[in-house]
Amino acid sequence: MRDEEQILTSERSADDAGAEAQTTAAIAGALRQSRREREWGLGDGRRVEHIRVIVGEDDPHGREAHLDPPGDYPVFNPRFLCVLFMDFRPDWTLAINHASYDFVPDQDPAVSEAGRLAKAVAVIDGKIRSGGDLADVPHHRPYAWRYPALHQPGRTHDSTTFSDFKFKSPTEIFLFMNNPNVVLGPSARLIRFTRYGSLGSSAGEMNENQSFFRAREVTGAQLGVLNNRGKLIRLENHARVDPMTSTDVRDQSYSMNIRLGINGGGAGIIPVIIDPDTGNGQGNEP
Repeated sequence: MRDEEQILTSERSADDAGAEAQTTAAIAGALRQSRREREWGLGDGRRVEHIRVIVGEDDPHGREAHLDPPGDYPVFNPRFLCVLFMDFRPDWTLAINHASYDFVPDQDPAVSEAGRLAKAVAVIDGKIRSGGDLADVPHHRPYAWRYPALHQPGRTHDSTTFSDFKFKSPTEIFLFMNNPNVVLGPSARLIRFTRYGSLGSSAGEMNENQSFFRAREVTGAQLGVLNNRGKLIRLENHARVDPMTSTDVRDQSYSMNIRLGINGGGAGIIPVIIDPDTGNGQGNEP
């Protein structure tokens, strides 16, 4: 339930020496306030992304994301993959960067399930090595926005905001948490969809999940050069319509919860979610 969740707001570019202690204190305080929703501001008030500390449980909204898609869905053969890079720094401030990559079916190795994973691992490794953004990774140019005016200002190939984390076409999504101390649970707990988005119940209900399936952690040898660097989840987005609420794919909006654990110091491993609002439809890219 949302009244059993506490929000920890994490500043993207905070680097002050006291941030780690402040973050740990905020988490511990949030756990003590188990029936309140509360925001914590770190840094100097610039753009923030939200991490919510979970005390209660949410009922799934629509189909559960760890399951296989229904049998009447077409075979998953996406033309795009998306990398969402979440940079958890030592003080647990959060920066995000995401981009999409297209390929030609039947001609590009990335069209296969193993090929898509290899492509995502190479992109993530390239970003870590270069120290820059996904748009700057050598040999892996992202999909270029066709309508850049609708996206983050100054960005033509990638984004550092969840506002652009939306899709039009079937896409496999790779979510990388760049910190070896992140803890993931079983597949059934990795990705959940909830009834209300980041604006809460006042904005109305989000669509039930009919699109996102087969959420699973990538582990061991499959991680390749990323082994021991962080945690990686892969998720299929079939870009389907919610038949119960809409006949028009333009209006598909979802509240995605990415669930993980962080080391809260004396508070132990603390379960949290990152909760981007996402969507599928004709007004999105790719």
